[in-house]
Amino acid sequence: AGSLTVGGTKVNNDGITIKAPTPAAGTTPTTTDVKLTNTGLDNGGNKITNVAEGTNNTDAVNVKQLKENRTEVKAGDNVVVTSAADATDNHTIYTVNAVTPAVYTTPDGEKLTKDKDGKFHKVGETAEYTGDIITSFENPKAAAGQTTKDGGMIVNNIGSAIKNQTPTMPAGQTATYLDKLKAAADAGSNVKNAAVNVSDLHNTAEALKASELHIAPTAGGKDADKGGVGVTPSATATAAGAATQAYKYNATTKQVELTFNDGNGKAVTGPKAVIDLSDLANQITSGYTFSANATANGGTVANDTTAPAVATAVENGGTVNFAAGKNLTVKQDIDATNKTHTYTYSLDKDLTNLDKVVVNGKDGIAGKDGVTIVGPQGATGAPGIPGTNGIDGKVGISGKDGKDAVSIAGKDGVGTIGLTGPQGPAGTNGKSVDISTENGKQTLVKPEKNNGDQSERIVYVPKDKDGNPLKDDAGNTIKREVATMDDGLKFTGNNTTIENKQKLGSLVKVQGEGTKEGTTVINTATGEKEIVLSDGTTKFESAKDNIAVVADGTDTLTVKLNKNLTGINKISNGNSSITLNDAPSATTPAVTIKGGNLSMGDGTTNNKIVNVAPGTEDTDAVNYKQLKAAKTVVEAGKNVVVTSDTT
Repeated sequence: AGSLTVGGTKVNNDGITIKAPTPAAGTTPTTTDVKLTNTGLDNGGNKITNVAEGTNNTDAVNVKQLKENRTEVKAGDNVVVTSAADATDNHTIYTVNAVTPAVYTTPDGEKLTKDKDGKFHKVGETAEYTGDIITSFENPKAAAGQTTKDGGMIVNNIGSAIKNQTPTMPAGQTATYLDKLKAAADAGSNVKNAAVNVSDLHNTAEALKASELHIAPTAGGKDADKGGVGVTPSATATAAGAATQAYKYNATTKQVELTFNDGNGKAVTGPKAVIDLSDLANQITSGYTFSANATANGGTVANDTTAPAVATAVENGGTVNFAAGKNLTVKQDIDATNKTHTYTYSLDKDLTNLDKVVVNGKDGIAGKDGVTIVGPQGATGAPGIPGTNGIDGKVGISGKDGKDAVSIAGKDGVGTIGLTGPQGPAGTNGKSVDISTENGKQTLVKPEKNNGDQSERIVYVPKDKDGNPLKDDAGNTIKREVATMDDGLKFTGNNTTIENKQKLGSLVKVQGEGTKEGTTVINTATGEKEIVLSDGTTKFESAKDNIAVVADGTDTLTVKLNKNLTGINKISNGNSSITLNDAPSATTPAVTIKGGNLSMGDGTTNNKIVNVAPGTEDTDAVNYKQLKAAKTVVEAGKNVVVTSDTT
């Protein structure tokens, strides 16, 4: 494994190496060593010259062949070519885009690209766009974001899909433009979704106007038959030409004939409109007849003269007056929209000069089961002397006997309702009362403001058999106030500064502290539930004969606890408790104390536990007698000394 070196060329087992020329002093080498090895040729940045033209797929090609094989991409009409170098291998990528004002967009104007497979996607995205697609004409001069929706592009040279239609028409009729429009829009038409041009719109508008019918005006029209040039649009009935152009009443047919113009103001020779006035004269000349009924309901009606009321015709141009008599009002309501006049009569709210009003009862006889209103009637005075004052006004509802059972009276501006009850045994008080209103005791809730600590009350005065007010023990007239739902009672406890005000019908709760209603129903008929302790589960059990409620005869109920309690099972305070057994035995103690030590004093003043039975069990207390009996005495014997340690 030797090597051969000739000048700058070296040949060995690795291949051939040709050393690169040494660069001039101060310059940078432009080539490197040329190496030919079993892995390939590294030409060191030098040209390979005099290369023959390659013929096989694996032959090297020379520059001449490369130039001849070059592809040049040029932009033609309505095409833009752009190029860019590939970032991976630096080859050139040419992009050819068609230049057209029509672009595809979303409804929001965002551009879409159509792939060669016919699918659309948004610019810069690969996912297929499946929403609505709009073909828009792009205006490059529009503001940013408005190029496809600024309305700045005009599409011209659009043919008409309407004018060349040949619809089938009835014999003798020529197809109008509207007939051709209908044929183009029919379900089987191939152009029903085609665009229209300006001429199509104009021709359609003209055809629609030509098919319209308008009553020809009497001034300002385009044709001479009606609305001709002889009368201006503001002409009056006396202007020049107005009489000639106006619609005339035909006395023979008793009609007015109206002619029509089309939407362009051109006269139409076909249909006419006719107004029939044949019966109008009868309606105008017949007039109206009014009469006053002088016999209905037993009333009387009089004219201005002494003659009785008769039916009277009202001529054209005449006037009918609606007048209200005494204690009546008449109101006129005019509805301009519906052209109606309504006259409403009402009884005056303030009736005057009434001597008597009688509402008959079932028998139709005044004073029997009816209502009588007696007005003020004074005594008749002598000639030239005024009469005396009238009596107080009174409304009475009578019974079958003719006596007032209910009366409404007013005296000195005060109204009173009188009720007569059933007659009692001879010598007993009656059942009658007089009801009125006045200020009384203030209500418990919703007190009246600025009313002197009083409330407006309904009051009544009970009466005896002779109709005289009943008296109390002090000889004063009894006057009772009717209670309201705003009245009630006030409740308080030992904290008398706080009052609970309860109006009538409201709920008052009297509850023990801590205890509450449980969930177990103990009475299905009433829904009553058991009472439990504050823990929510332990049933509350009472001990009778321990609490009494004592009344003091005025306004206080005192709740008192028995000083000798009975029926008490247990007394607890925290973890400490005293249990009282109502059936103690030799094995069951009568009293059990739990929770800690039992103290019989405060360390200074202490107390005995007396009457203690002798203890028998190891944990029983012993009495003083047992303690003394258990005393041990140590005495000194021979040669023994006994000393006591008092410490």
